[in-house]
Amino acid sequence: PQAPAPLRNTLPRSERLHLKRLADQLFQKGRRAFAYPYRGQYLVEPQSDEPGLMLVVVVPKRVLKLATDRNAQKRRIREAYRLNAHPLRRYALEHRCRIVVGILLIANETLPWRRGHRAVVSILQQILKSLHGKPGKC
Repeated sequence: PQAPAPLRNTLPRSERLHLKRLADQLFQKGRRAFAYPYRGQYLVEPQSDEPGLMLVVVVPKRVLKLATDRNAQKRRIREAYRLNAHPLRRYALEHRCRIVVGILLIANETLPWRRGHRAVVSILQQILKSLHGKPGKC
């Protein structure tokens, strides 16, 4: 038997949320996780045909007025997610479910990379902890 391929630190196109239906469900029915300066929303779809993770990043115009600042903040969030999503990705594949994650900027100031990175890590850990709290379920 061939060993499974190692998980890579990537954010493939398949992990980017682009379906309006899923985004609407995420923000209406999803659960919350919070770590300043971000708010996380997540939704778990058990027994999904396409197990894995999906991500959407929201940086509102009312929070950061300049497009360059919004885009920089989105890049920072995606990079922190990309580097720390392994445990969630592994959980989703093992339990054959889809986990949809949304990360929203709520602070109207530009923050240092380390602080934002720690906040994203904290949100991902909160999501994983809440999933582990449900034994046998996704």
